[in-house]
Amino acid sequence: MAGKQLQVVLSVFRTYILQRGWSILNEREIQSGVQILVTDGTTRVAIDCYTNGNALIQGSTGALKIDLQSWWEQQKASPDSPLIEKVELSAAARTIVEAFRAFAVNQHWIPAGRMLHDDIYQLRLTSGNITVPIKVHPNGTALIQGNPSAMRSLIEQWWQQQSQQLPSDLWEQTHPVEQAHDENT
Repeated sequence: MAGKQLQVVLSVFRTYILQRGWSILNEREIQSGVQILVTDGTTRVAIDCYTNGNALIQGSTGALKIDLQSWWEQQKASPDSPLIEKVELSAAARTIVEAFRAFAVNQHWIPAGRMLHDDIYQLRLTSGNITVPIKVHPNGTALIQGNPSAMRSLIEQWWQQQSQQLPSDLWEQTHPVEQAHDENT
């Protein structure tokens, strides 16, 4: 299983690097994984890919590193990503996660996600030092959590507008934003 996760991570990085027209200068084994050395013709960035499916993008801050980090966070956040094994999201949950992810990317926020217990998907939207966690349940309920902030308020307002446009069969009797407020009070 661990070797399979490493191969998936290596494959998505190799594909993205080639799509961008960058070059892989070297690949070498490291403890618990493989390191890829990437260049855009100007800068070099090392990417440590691990058997557990994680990756660490290293090097001095620059356009190449920022691009790779942003792309990697988006890959980890998407439920359709090949990085996420055996994520069986319901159609309702998948629709909601993708809507939040697209909104976050449009706002220039960094989305990251993972499966929790009981088929609950947690999406974390980050901007600077503020992170807003959102739990998406299989029945389509989205719980917007975290400390009060302008970012959280914007997400709640956006989600309230979006939830009115989604098909009614995605919802149970409780509106997700109202439920999130009830649980946080």
